[in-house]
Amino acid sequence: KPDLVAPGCTTSASSDGDVGSYNCSLRGSCGTSFAAPILAGAAALARQYFTDGYYPSGTKRAGDSLTPSAALLKAVLLNGAVSIDGLDNAGETVSPIPSNEQGWGRVQLDRGLAFADGARKLYVDDERAGFDAGETRAIRYAFSGVSSVLPFKVTLVWTDFPGTVDVAPRVPQLDDPSTYNPPLLVNDLDLDVQTAFGTFAGNVFDNGVSTPGGAPDRRNNLEQVLIMSPTSREIVIRVAAANIQRPH
Repeated sequence: KPDLVAPGCTTSASSDGDVGSYNCSLRGSCGTSFAAPILAGAAALARQYFTDGYYPSGTKRAGDSLTPSAALLKAVLLNGAVSIDGLDNAGETVSPIPSNEQGWGRVQLDRGLAFADGARKLYVDDERAGFDAGETRAIRYAFSGVSSVLPFKVTLVWTDFPGTVDVAPRVPQLDDPSTYNPPLLVNDLDLDVQTAFGTFAGNVFDNGVSTPGGAPDRRNNLEQVLIMSPTSREIVIRVAAANIQRPH
């Protein structure tokens, strides 16, 4: 955490800082109270993109209207996020995605949503059927003619059932997973992207991009693969049921 970041400093809002005045003059400040509404607005625009029927043609068509799930909206916002650089509050270089400083990056809707006159392509599967308890099958998506000019990014998000209450927190060290509390996922899915030059597992990153190999993620209900310059025109995405305890 966090999953996403947004501008949250020197942003204007309708408040004078006095809850008793009922005034709505502009006020500039910094904090999550300013960043969160930007992300909420971005989510509302992403939802309207689907309900207005912009997907899949990139042009508004009433007949293509669909109501996206919460998981799909989250996935679209994350898929369009861009990594930020610069310095953090301590004057150190911001850690690349994914990190505890910026999550998966800064929200950028024009990278997450595709339109008819744009170079980017978008494919979504708002899967509603799900997997049965104990099931181990996988869903496959095959893509051909993949461009080597634009990044190829895949984001898997699912809405999980509430897990058990966590035990008292340890003292985790970011660079030592053995100090983390045990994972509490109820349903665990695995994402991998298969290319002619190797298989990329979800959330296996090095310096802000996916790297082949690595172990499946057992902690998060969000997995991503980012290949900056695909050298394989044939790519297969695989979503596997690693551990399903309660089907949706």
